Amino acid sequence: MRGIAVTPEFAVADTDIGMTAEQQAKLFQDFTQADAATAQKFGGTGLGLAISRKLARMMGGDMTVQSEPGKGSVFAVRLPTGAPNNKDATVAPMPAP
Repeated sequence: MRGIAVTPEFAVADTDIGMTAEQQAKLFQDFTQADAATAQKFGGTGLGLAISRKLARMMGGDMTVQSEPGKGSVFAVRLPTGAPNNKDATVAPMPAP
């Protein structure tokens, strides 16, 4: 009997300033940051989230954000494992170094 593929989700939440829908729409674009003032204060190139989402999608998953101004944000990554979701599934041990 074949099991159902498992797709774990990892999420990180914060209670910071949050983002508007307009900021969220630009967030995963190359060389773009949600707010220019934040970019000036903390630096960065605006590539981290774009690369992360592209990698997740290349592996058959996705990276998303949910946010509300004044309430914070939740970033989530879902990556399918290809492992069956059943009690008979086994995991091979890693070889010794």
